Amino acid sequence: MGNTRARSHAQKPAHRGRRRGRALAALLSALLVVVGVVAASPAYARYAEGGAGRFLTSIDWIEWGTSGQVISNGAVATSTRTIDGQQLVTRCTISNVSGVVTAYRSGNWRGDGLDDLYNIGGTGTSNQLIAGLSNRDNGAQVRFDFSCAATLAGVAIPLAGLVVADAESSNFADGQNEYITVRPLQTTATWRIIDRYRTAACTTYTNAELATTQALTMRPSGRECTYTNTSWTGPIGVGFMQGATSANVIVQGAGYSAVALGVVLYSDFGDAPASYGTAGALYEPGWTGGGLVAGTTTNIFDSTFVMGSQTQPLTRLGAIVDPDTAHRPSAGAIGDDSTQQSDEDAIPKPGTIAVTPGNTYTQSGVSCTGPGWVTGWIDWNRNGTFDTGEKSDAQQCTGTSVALTWTVPADARESRGTDLTYMRLRIAGTAPTSPTGLTTSGEVEDYALNVTLPQLAITKTSTATADTKVGDVVTYTVTARNTTTVPYTTSYPARVVDDLTNVLDDATYRNDATANKPGTLSYTAPRLSWQGALAAGDSVQITYSTVVKAGGNGTVRNVAWVPSSSTPGPTPACTSGTGTDTATGQPCATTQYLLPKLQISKDTTTTQVTKDGQEVTYRVTLTNPGPGSFTTASPASMSDDLSGVLDDAEYVTAKASAGPAPVFDAAGKKLTWQGPLTAGQSVTIDYTVRFVGGGDNLLHNVACIPKELLPAGTTDACDTVDLPAGELTAWKTVESDTTPTTAGSVLTYTLHFANGGRAPVDVDMVDDLTHVLDDADVTRAAQASSTALTVTGPTSNRLAIKGTIPVGETVTVTYQVTVKAADRGDDVAANFLLKPGAPTPPSTECVPEDPDAPTCTVTPIDPTPGSLTWMKAVAGTVTTDNPEGSLVGGSVWELTGPGYPAGAPLVIDDPDQDGRFSVTGLAVGDYTLTEVTPPPGYRITEASEPITVTITKTALHIDLGSIENAQRTLTLPIAGGPGTALYLAGGGLVITLALLLWLVPRLRRRTLTHS
Repeated sequence: MGNTRARSHAQKPAHRGRRRGRALAALLSALLVVVGVVAASPAYARYAEGGAGRFLTSIDWIEWGTSGQVISNGAVATSTRTIDGQQLVTRCTISNVSGVVTAYRSGNWRGDGLDDLYNIGGTGTSNQLIAGLSNRDNGAQVRFDFSCAATLAGVAIPLAGLVVADAESSNFADGQNEYITVRPLQTTATWRIIDRYRTAACTTYTNAELATTQALTMRPSGRECTYTNTSWTGPIGVGFMQGATSANVIVQGAGYSAVALGVVLYSDFGDAPASYGTAGALYEPGWTGGGLVAGTTTNIFDSTFVMGSQTQPLTRLGAIVDPDTAHRPSAGAIGDDSTQQSDEDAIPKPGTIAVTPGNTYTQSGVSCTGPGWVTGWIDWNRNGTFDTGEKSDAQQCTGTSVALTWTVPADARESRGTDLTYMRLRIAGTAPTSPTGLTTSGEVEDYALNVTLPQLAITKTSTATADTKVGDVVTYTVTARNTTTVPYTTSYPARVVDDLTNVLDDATYRNDATANKPGTLSYTAPRLSWQGALAAGDSVQITYSTVVKAGGNGTVRNVAWVPSSSTPGPTPACTSGTGTDTATGQPCATTQYLLPKLQISKDTTTTQVTKDGQEVTYRVTLTNPGPGSFTTASPASMSDDLSGVLDDAEYVTAKASAGPAPVFDAAGKKLTWQGPLTAGQSVTIDYTVRFVGGGDNLLHNVACIPKELLPAGTTDACDTVDLPAGELTAWKTVESDTTPTTAGSVLTYTLHFANGGRAPVDVDMVDDLTHVLDDADVTRAAQASSTALTVTGPTSNRLAIKGTIPVGETVTVTYQVTVKAADRGDDVAANFLLKPGAPTPPSTECVPEDPDAPTCTVTPIDPTPGSLTWMKAVAGTVTTDNPEGSLVGGSVWELTGPGYPAGAPLVIDDPDQDGRFSVTGLAVGDYTLTEVTPPPGYRITEASEPITVTITKTALHIDLGSIENAQRTLTLPIAGGPGTALYLAGGGLVITLALLLWLVPRLRRRTLTHS
């Protein structure tokens, strides 16, 4: 170049030295190879990673050394890539070098345009792609030849052609005549312009001059763009020698110029995950446009100029093939689609395919263009590789599509959702036999897909309800339906397993399973299984039953599922409720019912019974630990046997804290309760009895629940409470110090309290002395024989006795009374041993309940005999001063009353003739005293009429005083006439009649009582 370039203000630097001429840069030779190299030996060929170039993935640019390095004659650039064990080697050689050639990095000069199209790391000095060859000496011309070849596994493969470009933008103005000239050494090569670049505002263009010798010279039309604006670059052109493998190069610089060289070799790769290996194809596309005419010059920036473009190769899948620079494995098989357009277009996205192992699967409509053969692989067993048995048949593409058929292997597995498997399709000139490796023609397409095998949906029902209880029959029905469009076959049967493990602790299998479809139905405890053919959409029903039993954990749950293989493996948990086990993905269904369990405990409010009348409250607690609940139809229940209680006690009442009231069966001596009880709930049944004694002094009762309701591992279906009771036997005795008992007799009373029971016994009694103290006085206070008892009183005629007597002991209480001499009551000393509050018996009658242990005593007291005295006086002689009067003897009297009946009266005469009378030894009672014979010379007067006398305890001695008699007044004749006796008799008769007429009315209205 003629002038030294100044550094650009737009990142690109100025050239380091002056240039008299700008040669169009060195030829770039780029090698297009297969993407996905596994390993490569050190090479000097790289694909550009950035820039606006149209063929980033098609041109493999040759790097000859570090920037500024001198390139010697015979230098070789080699690129080696290993693809599935096959080595793809590209080798380029420089020869016949004239002048000093150095390696050049586009972007060193601010006006360079190639780094705007193709770079690694960025434009300007950031570009790391050193693809240029330059003249070392300012203004010098250099010449050299270069040739390239490629081999795959040592076998030569054709190159699509060579690429050349201006690596250091040339200038053609101000005396600077820079250019590059390249002539292919193959006469059959065809030139095409395939890329170009200049800043959009720049109007300088590149002329492509094609000589008749096929030598192409590219030079700018004038000043390069940077001389108009230091931030501009270009113009440059990229030429493609289609079909050439070697060329002669001339670089002419006014200062420095450079040419970039590259190789075009097209490849396509699969993009399934790396585990599936590398599969690729080298292919040769067609070209159109960009052609040059020998002997003419073409403005390659002219708006009417159409640059060269690729067309699709003949042998391909689908409509398009896009080139890949490397193998890009990826989940979803979309790796190469992220850098180019998607070329997986031989079939629509497979989505999900349904197959039956052992049957065939056909992928129809595989679009293809021949000549070529199409083969496919599907990873049926999802092991991450394409196995030998996973290959389809090979079909020759003679039309627009083929149909590939696989025999689905027995180990095929399902893939669902994001759990993908993969299909690989290959086409090549000869039938591909391997899913990996590189072919020299054709295409590879990888697809992600899901595979479903015949699939069962499982449902399960049972006849169990909330009321199900021990002894019930529960029938299960398992329904398995083929939900897919492909059948189960005898070689790939539907399989259903029902695990009864968590049923058999609570129920017994009845060995009665049936299925409504042909197949094999078997039971090997604890699993029931069926397998057989099942058409698409068809169902099989398996029915069996169990009998509920006691002793399990109460959770009756079983799982029916579809095993993944003929060896079922562990039973899935099947807890998601979605019909599929979360952990294994296996279709499953469960049924579950919960049985209630029952526990019983019993206690009481005391530990012993110490007295009659004591009330004892028992509490029975029923608890349902679950997991099920008792219902009204299937209730919890208990029965309490009171027969060992009611011999000593009487039933009082009962109540329950929940549910119905308890029921007492008096005849059966049982208390029962039943009712609903939810899981975790308890109910208490309280009942009360009153101790009355009379039995064995042991309140023994047993409350039980049905054994079949016990929780697993427990055996106590009953709970027993034994309460010992004291047995008090109380009685009394009395002894009199005289016989009979009379006034002054001493009565000794002894109260006996004996405990013949099993527990201490309380004493709380009174001894009622009401019917004693009217006849006697307490003369020695009551005293107990042991401190176990205390005695107080008598208060209100009662002694109070209290205390507790140990088992087997007897304690006595003794006291004495003395019979009164007078002022006694009924002369019957009766006392009674009573409970406090009992009323005093109204009489002295004593009828003990137990003659051997009387609680009352009766002691008759001989009464003090009564007496009756009177005197006989002359009428009118009784005065105040002489209360006796003049006594007269000789009268006779009769006394009737107790001991002296009317027919046998006591006759009292007056043997002393002194007019004084006394009768002793009379019992208490009513008496009648009658004067039957008056004293001689006296008549029976009013006062001597029958006299009624009453002798009582308080009036034992009756003194009637003087009873007056009047003398007779009748004078009897002494001689003549009738005799004296006659007169006397007649007079007496008259007098007697007169007296009777006078006395009778009086006697009716009067009775004499003397106190």
